[in-house]
Amino acid sequence: MNLAIRMMVLGPVQTNCYFLINEDTKEVLIVDPADRAQKIIEWINSEGLKPVAILLTHGHFDHIMGVQGVTVFRFMRAKTRWRFSPTRRSMFPR
Repeated sequence: MNLAIRMMVLGPVQTNCYFLINEDTKEVLIVDPADRAQKIIEWINSEGLKPVAILLTHGHFDHIMGVQGVTVFRFMRAKTRWRFSPTRRSMFPR
């Protein structure tokens, strides 16, 4: 498998959005789609990529703002190993 990593800087606080691409199959994992889902979708289409999943490193607004737009585009589910506890007011692993 040939793996490529690309990055796009997005959102109001210039968050890094990464794309892990299997160059053999053109499948792409989107990491932290920060903002501007339309820009992400247009780039994916222009590269002929097939999104397979979204990975969220954590739940801060600047890492998740583009999730809804990208998931609607490909009907994907976002995956994260973190969840928010309103009672603890912190992020912690499941």
